[in-house]
Amino acid sequence: MTQPPERFVIPSVTEIGQWDWTATAKCVVCGLLVREGQQLVYCPKCGNPAHYAHLAEWVKVKGTCPICRNRINLRRLKPVRK
Repeated sequence: MTQPPERFVIPSVTEIGQWDWTATAKCVVCGLLVREGQQLVYCPKCGNPAHYAHLAEWVKVKGTCPICRNRINLRRLKPVRK
């Protein structure tokens, strides 16, 4: 039997600033942990982590980081495997 995917709800913007990104990387787009083998990227301006595919889709639509709202050039994102 498979486990249901993790669900994550952001109750407030204040809480985002309190997350400990060093302990576990959570995607700023979906809120799920970045697991081993997944592609991880960081916003070049603020350093917030995200799944590469999620941030790429977000940037295609919005053009900015979901947290700091700085413009992101999709071609300059360099994904790394966790």
